[in-house]
Amino acid sequence: MQLKVWSDRKKKVETPLLPSMILVYIENQKRELVFNRKNAIRYLYWLGQPAKVTPREVKGLKSLLDDSQFEHHGLQKSDQV
Repeated sequence: MQLKVWSDRKKKVETPLLPSMILVYIENQKRELVFNRKNAIRYLYWLGQPAKVTPREVKGLKSLLDDSQFEHHGLQKSDQV
């Protein structure tokens, strides 16, 4: 959540954890379907291949959303990292 401020109000708005990325699990032969998604421009590449995020890494990202994980690392939910 992020606090957005307008001239007449303030509101907490849900924002993506990785705002410029879409994580997909897709078979190699169906990779082009990703570009049917609005604003999908390209794949992120690592060493000449589409980058892969392991299930362990996804689990780690999800655990960051848990309040206790933030506190464990000395962070508050509103802290920018």
